Amino acid sequence: MRQFKTCASCGKKYSKNYFYSENYWKVSKYCSRKCYGQSLKGKPSGRKGKKWSPEQLKVITEINRRNGLQHRGKNHHNWKGGRIRNSGGYVYILNLGHPFAKHRGYVAEHRLVVEKYLGRYLEPTEKVHHINNIKDDNRIKNL
Repeated sequence: MRQFKTCASCGKKYSKNYFYSENYWKVSKYCSRKCYGQSLKGKPSGRKGKKWSPEQLKVITEINRRNGLQHRGKNHHNWKGGRIRNSGGYVYILNLGHPFAKHRGYVAEHRLVVEKYLGRYLEPTEKVHHINNIKDDNRIKNL
C-alpha cells in the first residue's frame, strides 16, 4: 500500500520515493528539495531566532568574498604551479587572460608554444599535432 503525506511548504500530497530510507520517511515534511529550500527562506541560520541587519549582511558578504579570493591560485592548499595534465595526456597551463582559454582559464601548452613561435593567437579551428605522438613533448621541433 502506498503511503502519502502532505508537503508542509506547498500543501501537495506526495508519496514515498524508492530512495528514501524508512527513517527519512518518518521525519520528512516536504515533497522536494525545492520546497524544503523555500521553507528556509527568511530564517536565520545558527543565530537562535535573531535576524541579520542589512549592515551586518553587507559585512558578512564582503568577508566571504575576500576569503574566497584569498584561497585561489598560489594561496590555495592544493596549488601545483598552474600546470595540469588531463586524462588524454595533454598538459594545460593556467592563462586567465587568454581569449580561447577553456575550463577555468587553462590553455593547452602545445598551443601556447606555437602561439609564442608565430607571434599571434591560434584560431580555434587551427590544429596543432605532435610529430612523435608524445603529447607532453611540446618542443617547437615536435609540433
